[in-house]
Amino acid sequence: MFYRDDDEFADRVSEFLRPAIERGGSAVFIGGAAHRAMVQARLDNDGLDLTGYLGLDVSETTRRFVVAGWPDPGGFWRVASPLVARSSRVAETAHNHRPIRIVECGVARLWEAGVVSAALEVETMWSELAERHPFALLCGYPASSVAGRHHDAALAQVRRLHDSVVSAPITGALADGAAVVGAPVVGAPTHRDQAPAPSG
Repeated sequence: MFYRDDDEFADRVSEFLRPAIERGGSAVFIGGAAHRAMVQARLDNDGLDLTGYLGLDVSETTRRFVVAGWPDPGGFWRVASPLVARSSRVAETAHNHRPIRIVECGVARLWEAGVVSAALEVETMWSELAERHPFALLCGYPASSVAGRHHDAALAQVRRLHDSVVSAPITGALADGAAVVGAPVVGAPTHRDQAPAPSG
């Protein structure tokens, strides 16, 4: 997701997480304090039971697996896999085919810090995690941070790692119709809300 301002961001994130909460699944938001407060306020205003909602600080979470400016695969796995696989609630929701939805802002923080290759590596790690566990992922980038033709190659790789793109007006590889505006889910090709139906 490429967003123009904080209000658009909070609206889209709450819309993305709401179905998981409504269906008794798991909703995780890894973001900054201000954004977490805005999103939770919207969910509270909807009168939702937030038992299945978890808000995590993006800086603290990212520091747990980014070492010397580069993401460590083992550290990432230790941080991310419990969100989709290990906790008793998530295991239960996966077994019952309830949705698991995650919003992640660490990639944007890395991009804005100028370590675009590290951001793309984290995107790839999320995609690899999704090959093992069913969940939907939304990555949020400020549109201003990715504007300009010098980002074209990196943005093209971001597109390849996601099912679809929700975009504010920007220029470059995601402009001129390349972005799917208003798409409901932004995730890697293997990110899904539900576990596959049991065979047999």
